[in-house]
Amino acid sequence: MKHSLTSRDFSSVLSHSKAYTINSVLFRFTRNSSPAVGFIIKKTIGNAVERNMFKRQCRLLFVQSKQNIKLIIKPLEHVSKLNKLGVRFAELNKRISCD
Repeated sequence: MKHSLTSRDFSSVLSHSKAYTINSVLFRFTRNSSPAVGFIIKKTIGNAVERNMFKRQCRLLFVQSKQNIKLIIKPLEHVSKLNKLGVRFAELNKRISCD
C-alpha cells in the first residue's frame, strides 16, 4: 500500500519513537520526510471486518492529517468501542505540533 510501513521502518519506529495514548489508542511515531502508517491489532480486539474498518478509517485520517511522520497505531480496547477517531487524530496532531 502507498502509506504502509516497511518491516525495517516498523522496527525503527518501535525502538526510537515517542508514544502517546489518547482515549484507548496508542500512537507511536517518529518524524520522517516520507509519511507511513502501520498497525498492531490483536484478534481479540474485534472480528476481521471490525479490524479492517478501523484500519481503513485510520489510514484515511492519517492521509488527511498531512503529517510527515511514521506512525504505528495500536487500539487498547475492542474496536467497536472506539468511536470518534477523528477527535483522537486531532489530539495527536496537536501534541505532535507542540513537540
